[in-house]
Amino acid sequence: MTLAQSRSVSQPPAKYDPKWMFWFWQKVVEGAPILVANTVPYADSTGTLTSAANTLTWDGSTFTLGTVDTMTIHGSLITSTFVANSDTRSIVELHSHSDTAFNSSVVYAARTRGTTTAPTIVQNGDLVLQQAATAYDGTDYELLGYTQWEVDGVPGANDMPGKWGVFTTPDGDFNPIRRLTVDNAGNVIIGGDTSATELRLLEPSGSGTNYTGFKSPVLAANVIYTLPTADGTSGQVLSTNGSKVLSWTAAGAASVGGSNTQIQFNDSSAFGGDADFTWDKTNNLLTIGGTTTASGLKFSGTNQRLQGDFSTATIVNRLAMQTSTANGATWFTVVPNGTSTTAAVNLENAASPANNTVLTFNIQGNTAYIGTFVRGTGTLTPLLLVCGSTSTTERGRIDTTGNFVWSTAALGTTATDGFIYMSSCAGTPTGVPTAYTGRIPLVFDSTNNRFYTYSSGWKTPFPFDGNFSYSTSTGVLTLGTTTSSSGITFAGTSNRIKGDFTNATIASRLHFQTSTANSSTFVGIIPNGTANVAGISLETDSAVTNSATLLIYMYNTTTAMIRARSRGTGTVPSLLFTTGNSEPPTTIGTMDPNGNFVWNSAAIATTATNGFIYIPTCAGTPTGVPTTYTGRVPLVYDSTNNKLYIYNGAWKGATFA
Repeated sequence: MTLAQSRSVSQPPAKYDPKWMFWFWQKVVEGAPILVANTVPYADSTGTLTSAANTLTWDGSTFTLGTVDTMTIHGSLITSTFVANSDTRSIVELHSHSDTAFNSSVVYAARTRGTTTAPTIVQNGDLVLQQAATAYDGTDYELLGYTQWEVDGVPGANDMPGKWGVFTTPDGDFNPIRRLTVDNAGNVIIGGDTSATELRLLEPSGSGTNYTGFKSPVLAANVIYTLPTADGTSGQVLSTNGSKVLSWTAAGAASVGGSNTQIQFNDSSAFGGDADFTWDKTNNLLTIGGTTTASGLKFSGTNQRLQGDFSTATIVNRLAMQTSTANGATWFTVVPNGTSTTAAVNLENAASPANNTVLTFNIQGNTAYIGTFVRGTGTLTPLLLVCGSTSTTERGRIDTTGNFVWSTAALGTTATDGFIYMSSCAGTPTGVPTAYTGRIPLVFDSTNNRFYTYSSGWKTPFPFDGNFSYSTSTGVLTLGTTTSSSGITFAGTSNRIKGDFTNATIASRLHFQTSTANSSTFVGIIPNGTANVAGISLETDSAVTNSATLLIYMYNTTTAMIRARSRGTGTVPSLLFTTGNSEPPTTIGTMDPNGNFVWNSAAIATTATNGFIYIPTCAGTPTGVPTTYTGRVPLVYDSTNNKLYIYNGAWKGATFA
């Protein structure tokens, strides 16, 4: 047997020499090798150097322990440098034996850019090591997942930021997805694909397969919670301060229900919220109830109080009742409950309303009350009627003995205010008043200047004023004297002054006539107070509802007007100018509702001496600038030069021969 070696026989390779991990021998028997091609020789149990297939082979690119095999992952052939293949288990062991703590078994995976002889620095995101797990799916191998190390940041001298990731393949797929990452800052990141990922904490082994999970929702920004520095006390729970800082609080304080601004309340042993119960922290406003729900504020128990600053000197700063409707009126309403018919507002003069005086505003059935009463040993007080700039400006009172007293002192003879005004009627009263036992109604007949009282009929003494008299001999009713201002006032609406205004004998009709002997009569119609309109209205409808109307009136301080108009469904009449004694009279001019002014009612004869419209004349060419009335022009005749002129920005004329 001849032994041939791949290097000097007298100098075998040094132990652990990385350049000579394998020392190749060739056994030659009678000139023929007995080793198997592409296999690595080894000494058998007899010490004989031999080699065999399916042990340790080298095909020029791959070392294989065991049966030579190839592998495809999802159809792609994988070319490996070292393969360990077994029909049972493939196990790789690394042993180190040392008393030095740091001397461990180490597997290095190194990465550069460039080449072996000319390496260059790696870049952010470069993959350095992958540890993949594959499994056969009946056709080829598919990835179960892998772990990987990669550069996580910009590297430099003595600066190599790293990141470690875990990828797994979801059911029904063959592409691993990043599930867990530990970045260069030490942050542990769960997830990383497009769907939310859970952190699951399984229940103890042997208790089942259930778990507690945490999942992140869709976020607009990163959310980082800071945990408390120490454990809380028994029964406390974690709560947030609104800035993602957690602390221990009493049980229930961290249970949040409802939406933003909603106040929390116990809802089936959990906190709840409702849109009808909210707090506006900007305006410090508590809102109870919505626009579509019946709601309110309910006080249970007794001796309850609604307290606030009702007494500050600055009125606007006091607690006040106010409607929530913008620019709306406020009605403070008190209603009974159920079938009750009584509601009241009671104003007390003691904080403990047991022995005090009460001012009450209440309604009981069909009767409303305003008055005072006492509780316990309280003292009854009069009810003062106050109107003025101070709370003590008394105008009248109902005293504690039942007297109604007006004014606080006698009035002066020239007083213009401070009176009690009683009811009046225009004429003798005839109605039967409602009876109140022990009391009688009082009324003043303003037409006849008489007081009336009712006691089994209306009774009156006599007229109270010498300015009001009636002559039984002449039938003349006289109002006022030569030294007094007097008149007739009609109260109410739809009043009429009636008399014979249509007697065929004109002298027998009702007329307006001055009372001054042998004097002219001027019927004066004047406005009241500061008004400046007065007029006469002639109607064709007695109800003055659907009428043709002629108005003659002073429209304001500068305009007097004659106007034809209509009311309701009435028709606007034409305004006729007439003369003569005939009925109907002769029409000499018409102003129709369309705005036309028509003179005469027919053509006049060529020999007529009357019936003309006369225009102004001037002796010579006009030179003045007339007052402007928009849409109209002035007209004048130059009697010296026989020219008719109109003014339209200047005088323009035509000569008449």
